[in-house]
Amino acid sequence: MKKIIRLTEKDLEQIVKRILKEQTIIPEDPNKPNYDPSGGIGAARISSNLPATGFVKSDKKAEKVRQEQINKSKEYNKIVKQLYCVPPSFAPSIANMIVNGYNKQTLKIALGIIGRESSYASGLRYNITAPLKTIGNLLGYNTSTGPAQMSQQTAKDLKLQQPIETVSGALKAVYEYLKRSYGIATSIGYSDTAKSVNVPPSNSINAKTDIAIASYNMGVGKIVKYCDKAGSKLKVKCDNKNTKQVKNYLPNYSTTRWDNVNITTHGYVAEVVQKYKKFNCF
Repeated sequence: MKKIIRLTEKDLEQIVKRILKEQTIIPEDPNKPNYDPSGGIGAARISSNLPATGFVKSDKKAEKVRQEQINKSKEYNKIVKQLYCVPPSFAPSIANMIVNGYNKQTLKIALGIIGRESSYASGLRYNITAPLKTIGNLLGYNTSTGPAQMSQQTAKDLKLQQPIETVSGALKAVYEYLKRSYGIATSIGYSDTAKSVNVPPSNSINAKTDIAIASYNMGVGKIVKYCDKAGSKLKVKCDNKNTKQVKNYLPNYSTTRWDNVNITTHGYVAEVVQKYKKFNCF
């Protein structure tokens, strides 16, 4: 004998609300096996004969996100295979950043700086000093660490989200540093087409980029307007006494280090520029 269940109008209303709530589940990751584009609700909607209004729009949005993820995945796989000119440990991060819209030229320069700073997180010197610098940071010293050899204070100033000790974090750290330097250089008139006036053309990308690279070695505080100094060949920071500006000038400071690896500003920029030129595969 069949059992008859009687439902009130209120019972029906509660059942409908429950079904509607269940159908708002966010679709799972489209890259997972056995992915169901309907989010597991398509069949339920059909069998229940509920109106499609509202759900079709939601499904279209989910499908759009899914398709974007698939396209990015395809683009990433394509790019990472082309990065033969990039150190293998950096290729995945570079490909991911390109897919997500990072500027390619700035990425190349960031790679060049990391190559100059840490030989791409490799080599005897880096492998010896890296652990010592990590210990120094733990003890409260503001030492430069990671592939980018950036200090924790600089990372904090840039409001970085990733640890600078990782490859991806280091790349994004230098990238953000360069963006900040570009902004300062642009605001005081450095050109992004003309080369620096006082370095060999082969060692210059453009005046704005050159001084942005230099700032990684000499500090952003040195990105200023430079003027002629009366009775001297040296150029100095423009002030009330020195007002004749030399546009697109790249200062040349000398750095003496504890490990005897000394460098001038011009030498630093030249090294980075030469490394930059080798990244011709993207």
